[in-house]
Amino acid sequence: RLSLERGERAAILGRNGCGKTTILKTMAGSMAPRSGTIKTGVRTVPGLYDQECAAGGSPRSVFDEVHDLVPRWNNQDVRDLLAAFLFRGDRILIPVDRLSGGEKAKMALIRLILSGANLLLLDEPTNHLDLHSRTALEEALQEFPETVVFISHDRYFIERLADRIFLIEDGRLREVIGGW
Repeated sequence: RLSLERGERAAILGRNGCGKTTILKTMAGSMAPRSGTIKTGVRTVPGLYDQECAAGGSPRSVFDEVHDLVPRWNNQDVRDLLAAFLFRGDRILIPVDRLSGGEKAKMALIRLILSGANLLLLDEPTNHLDLHSRTALEEALQEFPETVVFISHDRYFIERLADRIFLIEDGRLREVIGGW
């Protein structure tokens, strides 16, 4: 059983193939539960980040894509956010569909952070990110006032972010008390 309150940050750990991604997708509502039920708060808006959502892209520029998500922001606010994820100078003018895999992952995270979701479900969010982008992501998630559930094999990221740790082992989910 996994029960979370607003503002908690939970890591889900386990071996590859044990069902971590399935749990996140079920929490996001993109998969039906195999058994049991999912109960979410009345105002809960889940947002899922997985490896697949970082693929593809638009022919529009990085700047235009982000500015459209927050039209009330002025150009400098958009540039500041992009700079935090290392999109600077001419890099903000590149079409999203021409970005590298790591840059597309950063764009997917930016979209998710700006989506209005209050339950972030993140599947290996630090994969494909350079050190500066990982730091920016950690800081953004630490400042995020809502709930975050993530899968990671990055020990440092887990220690910096998680207040609760759940482990999937032998097909069962259990909370690890006392830290990882």
